[in-house]
Amino acid sequence: MYPFRKILVATEFDSSSRGALDLGSGLAREYAAELVIAHSIEIFVPTYPIAMMPELSSIEGQAKVGLDRVVERIEAVWPRVEGVLLWGSPAEQIIRYAEQHEIDLVVVGTHGRKGPSRWLLGSVAERVTRWCPTPVLTVHEGDDQGRRRLAGGDELEEVRPLTT
Repeated sequence: MYPFRKILVATEFDSSSRGALDLGSGLAREYAAELVIAHSIEIFVPTYPIAMMPELSSIEGQAKVGLDRVVERIEAVWPRVEGVLLWGSPAEQIIRYAEQHEIDLVVVGTHGRKGPSRWLLGSVAERVTRWCPTPVLTVHEGDDQGRRRLAGGDELEEVRPLTT
């Protein structure tokens, strides 16, 4: 079996990320691997007056609070975890971080969108899967049975309430 030493889980703090966090933290425990929880902040140039744009420090502060909460909860059952805040396109930043930090596995959640909504919104999971040289595991939102099978049974039940 492949010896994962360092696993990166990307999070958006939403329901599609919950499965990735559950599975990634379960795999980290299984392989005694380091776990990196990454969140990327992408700032869009507004088409409305700049005065209406939230301050970057406020956006960064909210992201740090969310990331700290996730890390604290996972630390309760797996102490080898750290959170990283990235700036820029989530797919590009995840790939760059994985390349620069010798990540052995990237775990990302996916909404499973199809058709026009996927074309309009794009897919971070798809871009990471397509371009990342590191193995990528995608976790579909709501696939609880699949996550449990991959993690070796009901072992992840302990981790499930850790996500926000």
